[in-house]
Amino acid sequence: MFEPPETQVPEITIKVNPEDVGLLSDFLVNHTEIAKRRIKDAISKGAVWIKRGRSAPRRVRRANFMLRPNDQVSLFYDEAFLSRSIPRALCVADMKHYSVWFKPMGLGMEGGKYGDHLSLRRQVEVFFDPFREVHFVQSLDYRHSGLLVVAHSNSAATKLGVLAARHRIQTTYRILVEGEFSKDDQNGTIDTDIEGKPAKTSYCVQHYDHDRDVSTVEVKVNNLRESQFDIHFASIGHPVVDNLAPDGVVADTEGSMLGVELSFECPILKKDMMFALDEKHQYL
Repeated sequence: MFEPPETQVPEITIKVNPEDVGLLSDFLVNHTEIAKRRIKDAISKGAVWIKRGRSAPRRVRRANFMLRPNDQVSLFYDEAFLSRSIPRALCVADMKHYSVWFKPMGLGMEGGKYGDHLSLRRQVEVFFDPFREVHFVQSLDYRHSGLLVVAHSNSAATKLGVLAARHRIQTTYRILVEGEFSKDDQNGTIDTDIEGKPAKTSYCVQHYDHDRDVSTVEVKVNNLRESQFDIHFASIGHPVVDNLAPDGVVADTEGSMLGVELSFECPILKKDMMFALDEKHQYL
């Protein structure tokens, strides 16, 4: 899925000399012109990486991390990115082996090297105490919002992943598209391949907003391909409303796509499950 474009601010990479051994935050303050409080904020938000020996670089979140000689410290500091407000995800249901989350618009699935404070993964990680593994069974573009299943073990991820692969997790979406549908097109099915693979979108028009000239349509799908709604609704002359500013930041606070319901036969509890988003968050 598409994630927000990463900043172009260059990284700062510094090798730790014997005389530099000490706390990570002090090291970065001494080797940059960035205030200590901002350094600590960047560390906590995942913008600092350490390479030690032959190991791969890893994200470090503790300001009091003790450096060793020959460590390589990389700071990916973009003040504008780190200062962005954080949309808060909501845990809709905790089933122990997995949980169902409402991912709001503007929140990516994964973090990047410049930080992961704007990611669903990080919010799920800090929500549970004690810590739980995080395995995404589904994904949503950061421009969109809706319900997602998150597994908390390899076993649960495998079982739920099989459901998703076999198209047995049904999701109901509400989408904003441009224009008004004719009386004969209030219900329909768009059956056009996406990148050579079958894709079907069955829709039902819910409402037409004359002032904005947009229609709200409800769609149920078992296998959502990337950009499926964008491609399908554009093909019938009703493109999905664009809610991005030129810089790639979400511009429309209401959004254009919302997943409001999930249903599937739970492979762990062996019973049918249905999870719905409360009306408070159904803002299309």
